[in-house]
Amino acid sequence: QAAGEEEHVRARHAAWFRASTIAQEAWIAIFLPKSVELFDRLADDHANVQAALGWMQTSDDHAGLLELAADLVSYWYLRGHLRDGCTWLEWGLAHAEGVPSHIVAHAQAALSQLVLHQYDHTQALDLCEASLRHYRTSGDHARIARAAAHAAVTSLDVAGPETTDSYLEEARLAFAHLTDAPWAQEARQHLQLLPGIVAKNRGDVVLAETLLSSLVAVQQQSVRASGAAEALTCWPRFVWGAVAHLAHDLPLAFARYQASLAVSWRHGEARCMAYGLTRIASILAVSGRWREAAWLLGAAETFSDRIGMDFTQDVWSLTRAFGVPEPWQGSEEYVGQARAIRDAVLRRGPITMPPIPDPPRAQTLWHAGYSVPITEAVQYALDASLDTAPSLGLQTRIPERVLVQDVGLTPRQQEILALLCQRLSDPEIAERLFLSPRTVEGHVTQILSKLGVTSRRDAAAVAMRQSLL
Repeated sequence: QAAGEEEHVRARHAAWFRASTIAQEAWIAIFLPKSVELFDRLADDHANVQAALGWMQTSDDHAGLLELAADLVSYWYLRGHLRDGCTWLEWGLAHAEGVPSHIVAHAQAALSQLVLHQYDHTQALDLCEASLRHYRTSGDHARIARAAAHAAVTSLDVAGPETTDSYLEEARLAFAHLTDAPWAQEARQHLQLLPGIVAKNRGDVVLAETLLSSLVAVQQQSVRASGAAEALTCWPRFVWGAVAHLAHDLPLAFARYQASLAVSWRHGEARCMAYGLTRIASILAVSGRWREAAWLLGAAETFSDRIGMDFTQDVWSLTRAFGVPEPWQGSEEYVGQARAIRDAVLRRGPITMPPIPDPPRAQTLWHAGYSVPITEAVQYALDASLDTAPSLGLQTRIPERVLVQDVGLTPRQQEILALLCQRLSDPEIAERLFLSPRTVEGHVTQILSKLGVTSRRDAAAVAMRQSLL
């Protein structure tokens, strides 16, 4: 500033970042080897990128702003900067007069990907179709392939299966022209996820299981051969977990969701982390461990909001469709994929599960999760097990007021529960504790209510699973 060189230096600074992202093919970097390293560098340079975009805005370089912001689309949504990406692209498209049409189309395709994850499916499909119209005219097979693949995913919530199949076929035909592009092989492989999603949404567990198990096996083989894994490999594992979830094989679904969360955490795939954490929490809730679930769901909601995702309408709605205890189940007014999943779940039989016995406490624990760092929540979810009760080490990660063994039992009721677990009858417990059988019967009724069960056998199972004794 003092030397009168600010304008020149800022212009060179912005130009360097624009050229760098183009040279590194950042717009399809998610399908390239060592993409994590690129996104890590971009994360380190986040403030620089923002400054470059800000200078382009100030200097009326609308074409440069749109091109840079669009090239960063994978970074925006992978590392949880959906709002930043949308803000720049929306502003640029609102000032796109005179900007070359191929840059406008690139920005429209990028914005489509971002608004989809903010639960605006109609706008996402409109933007994607607008970009496709340009690419079809120009014959840009690489852009057609990416845009059509994204349109197929977007259409799942706002169009019929014929539309989805049409976009999917268009993407396949475009990829057929890209045999020499290294990234296209990985992108084409990831495209195989969509038929698995469609089969799962239709309730065809057998077909979905076949498609997804094959895709996961292929990806695992690629990782072994190359020694490098893509961030997007978390998604087939996640959908594979949803297939087991639909089949009500909760232990298998839990394990697959954990595998997906581990990959998304390692590669910083923020969206998949939010979904995986929420699904793991939902299965804990269904298994009676609603205290842990509430705490994790609070953390997942805060994280989703921070990265720009609509937790209630998107993440939580798709999770509720598989079934959670009341009052969390709530309204049955589902749309799009959530409606399809819910219908598929109900076709397999009625859903019966005991409601949460203490909704106010569940809400308190959910709110307590708002302040939990995502690192702690993810590690807790990865360490959790359905086979055994939480270890002391696991429990100590949750604040004292959130400990899972706190179900409100009095000391006397804890004594009675311990004897109940030894299969003693009410008269036998009464004799052991020098109480009247009627008093013991009253305590047992309260114990069953507090544990949210209807039988002594179930009470004993909950006591063992949640380490209540």
